[in-house]
Amino acid sequence: MKILFTLASLSLCLSSCDDQKPAGETNGSATPESKSSDVTDSTERKISPKAKVADIVSARTAMDTLVVGVENYYDEYSQLPLALTESTDGEKSSDNELMSRLVGLESAKEENFKQMSFVDFPQAKEMRGGLLREENKAILFDPWGNHYQLVLNYDYDDELREPAAIGDEIHYNTKVLVWCYGPDGKSGTPETNQDNIYSWAKSK
Repeated sequence: MKILFTLASLSLCLSSCDDQKPAGETNGSATPESKSSDVTDSTERKISPKAKVADIVSARTAMDTLVVGVENYYDEYSQLPLALTESTDGEKSSDNELMSRLVGLESAKEENFKQMSFVDFPQAKEMRGGLLREENKAILFDPWGNHYQLVLNYDYDDELREPAAIGDEIHYNTKVLVWCYGPDGKSGTPETNQDNIYSWAKSK
């Protein structure tokens, strides 16, 4: 009787242990389906929704800072940055050419001769999400490691047209429009434009 009872208990225990195994797992190894699911879950944990929202908020804040900085630059000097070489509305990016003027580097003293800083950004980390500033260089990166894009009203007619790659609207009473490519780092087609972020309200 004791032997039969022991064997029955052992059988019940083994059955219970099998029931507790994850779905798709047999003999201590996972099926391809369960492995794929594990990888997906791990990836999703690394890129949290909160991180994505924080990046978008960071990009919008940086673009607002750029807009105000360009407008303040104009108020101070009665011209836009890089106006010495531009006479028609033009597209720029937040590379050293533009940012050196806005932060007042010595190398840009010909235009920003007071060497005033019109913008304030956090320091970039691994060329993402902030300003990379050195003695003779200043470059602003969005949270995904790309430059911000700008179009400036160099003919001072208070009309700015969106670049054809992202739209065809005309904006009035503004000196600058700013946008970035968003998480996919691309722009120019309806698909890649879907995650673009703009400093203005898009109506279409």
